Amino acid sequence: MKSIKRNIGEIDIPVKIGGVYFNSDDYIYVDTDGILVSKLNLKK
Repeated sequence: MKSIKRNIGEIDIPVKIGGVYFNSDDYIYVDTDGILVSKLNLKK
């Protein structure tokens, strides 16, 4: 059975994955050793 699409959603809310909150303004860096979440752009 397909879900009913209502085109309702939220933006700019924190998302919790594995006990860690991610915000829309976070920078997320990933490699084979792990994940880093930063408020700053570390690639500058």
